[in-house]
Amino acid sequence: MSFLFSEAVLGKCETTEEVEQLIRECTDSNFFVSVHNEQGMYLKASDTIKGITGYPFSELENQSCYDYFHPEDLVAVLKSHAGVTIKPSIGVVNYRFETKSGDFVQLESLSKQLKGKGVEDKIVVITRLVPK
Repeated sequence: MSFLFSEAVLGKCETTEEVEQLIRECTDSNFFVSVHNEQGMYLKASDTIKGITGYPFSELENQSCYDYFHPEDLVAVLKSHAGVTIKPSIGVVNYRFETKSGDFVQLESLSKQLKGKGVEDKIVVITRLVPK
């Protein structure tokens, strides 16, 4: 497991600058970093998102991440999201994501809600492609 995909790395992200740095440093093609609002809309993502999902960030920007989850995985994702937004913890969830080609890829995400001055209740997510 890569160092990038760890609770320790995500736990250190508290400010917009730290999140921006994490996005810039995400160059491993098996991972992407994304930022969402509390409703799950994509606000930012590392360039590596395209290699995993087939979508460049410009096509995901301001779109709901929930539109891309496999219907059978939606309850688990919603539970994880609720846990992250209710208490200050790091959530972990496995799910299938519909790619631009219409296929599904298995992903695992760590997520954390940022609260406080300047971060506007954003959720930062580190996602990895689960090997087949």
